[in-house]
Amino acid sequence: MCKAVESELLKCVTELGELPPLLTKEPSTEIMLRISAFSKDIKDTVLGRNHYDFVQANRARYTRFKSDIEMTAPDFRPFEDISSSSPLLHSLTQPRGLLDVRTVIKE
Repeated sequence: MCKAVESELLKCVTELGELPPLLTKEPSTEIMLRISAFSKDIKDTVLGRNHYDFVQANRARYTRFKSDIEMTAPDFRPFEDISSSSPLLHSLTQPRGLLDVRTVIKE
């Protein structure tokens, strides 16, 4: 029983040591300073001043995302016979030509 109490006491002392230090300023001032510091960190990250690897990874993701969106664009070929034309863009959709458009308009 005594060892269990000592173990719990040691655990509590350890947890107390992990608490942040006491505030030395007015709480509202402390909150505003922390919000301001956080906002500055976010702004610096977005502008690439800090966390350069984060910005580069985000650019790579954006480029991949942009390419994925472009692959969904319709492959419209402004010719009646689309079999003789080469693709104007890289797309995952089936090629469509003037005959396809005219069919849709008639419906």
